Amino acid sequence: MADDLTPHGVMEKIEFYFLGLTFTLLALAVQTFKPSTSLTADVVETGGWLLLLISGLVGVSKIEWIPSSSLSRIASLSLRMLTEDWRRQRNAACR
Repeated sequence: MADDLTPHGVMEKIEFYFLGLTFTLLALAVQTFKPSTSLTADVVETGGWLLLLISGLVGVSKIEWIPSSSLSRIASLSLRMLTEDWRRQRNAACR
């Protein structure tokens, strides 16, 4: 856990956070789109989608450069957190 507090580990977490945030905002923007009477507004909004998509794809390509040991550490930590949460929910339901 101590190596997670290194500057490199913190930057990896921030990059993952912003990558998830980028795709979340893109999905929200696409889902809530309502065509307007202004062609300019529709074109600008579609351009924003394109920029969010490009940003997300650049982030995904950047993650490919993260060493696999870091990715496996992040995956095992996420799995451990999900397992602990599942156990807490199961124990609460059994009471």
